Amino acid sequence: MFKQTATEPWMANWRWWRSLRICRLEHLELLSSNTLYIERTAVIGQGLMVIHGNGTVIGGGSAIGNNLTIYQNATIGYNNGFPTIGDNVFIGAGAVVIGKIRIGNNAKIGAGCDRRCSR
Repeated sequence: MFKQTATEPWMANWRWWRSLRICRLEHLELLSSNTLYIERTAVIGQGLMVIHGNGTVIGGGSAIGNNLTIYQNATIGYNNGFPTIGDNVFIGAGAVVIGKIRIGNNAKIGAGCDRRCSR
């Protein structure tokens, strides 16, 4: 018959804690790469709609109007200032809106666009 030794419960406990730690590290890695990040100091109007928010970042000094629609991997803010975005704006997947620029009302920024200056 099987005889249990004194070290087996300790070893099982150690393996459980180790697997828990590994799971936590994997969870933190997933959170850091697959999340929507909005800084608390960002000023955002009503009607923000984020579609597939993975990798989307909204910087703290950004001023965003009402009814913004933003897709995944978009970046708003940082790099020498924060943008001001008007009402009813669409920002496509992977778009970058950085710097101290102004995006007017009813604007559409396509997927993969890079806006660094106002026109």
